[in-house]
Amino acid sequence: MAQSSLSVLFIAGSGRSGSTLLDRLLGNLPETLSLGEVGNFGHFCLEPDDRPCSCGKPYNECCLWAPVTLVFKQTHPNVTPDSWQKLKSKTQGVRNLPFLLFPSLRSHPFQNSLEELTRLFETIFKSAAEQTHSHRIIDSSKGIPHALMLRESPRHHVQVLHLVRDPRAVAYSWMRSKQDPGQNKLMPKRSLIHACLRWWRANLIVHLSTGVLPTLRIRYEDLCLKSSATFQQISQFANVSEKHKSWPVSENKTSHLMGGNPAKYKPLSFPIKVDEAWIEELDFFAKITITVLCLPLLLFYRYPIFPVKTSV
Repeated sequence: MAQSSLSVLFIAGSGRSGSTLLDRLLGNLPETLSLGEVGNFGHFCLEPDDRPCSCGKPYNECCLWAPVTLVFKQTHPNVTPDSWQKLKSKTQGVRNLPFLLFPSLRSHPFQNSLEELTRLFETIFKSAAEQTHSHRIIDSSKGIPHALMLRESPRHHVQVLHLVRDPRAVAYSWMRSKQDPGQNKLMPKRSLIHACLRWWRANLIVHLSTGVLPTLRIRYEDLCLKSSATFQQISQFANVSEKHKSWPVSENKTSHLMGGNPAKYKPLSFPIKVDEAWIEELDFFAKITITVLCLPLLLFYRYPIFPVKTSV
């Protein structure tokens, strides 16, 4: 890693797998800044809506995102919400994965668009790091195309934390109604089949990129139930200072997460408890269906076919 490069820990995987929890835990480490799903910067900061940052203030009033947005607009005055979205559409998404993985396949227009988008994120990360005197950025945007774009910059040293969770827990989370206090409305739901397909796709794409991006796979359940061992894995992978032997026992920073689970608005409770409500509340037919649909990866990730509740 070049001396001037910024360390970027990218949390990848399926939605509803606990990325917001991991993001917040990592953000409490010294000289580390959690930005949440910063891939949505254009939506929240260039065209802000009513949803607040996790600090509780609107993005245009947030003590982090307001100055970062100002620097961004001064550096890239011609970037609009529309041009931002068009740039992402040209270079991101599963359809562009071959071009992101294999540079020789890229056309000149694609390469130019990719370099332009990379420069935009260089500005965002550099400004946020300088505002907070941070040397490590946590980005929980989850989509591997986004991580592959970030690695194009010589200013970023990108490492991937592949966070996986039992697909039955993920599907249960997508299928139930959940209130978003930031917008005071219900979050979108997914059908059982749709949730399984999203889980498969998100995790398979991470597997495809492991030869290109340094990757450490961790399970949400281990993050909660074997937190010390999981911390040691992550600290060795990400070169966290040896002075830190475990996760902080309390939140010691105000978070400024973009997007993510609405739980980000609530204080973290320690010790961390695993969410296993699905084991009792998901009906038998749904459990069997999800187990069958996701069986190969479910077994690969060492999940039991017949789950038993571990928390008290």
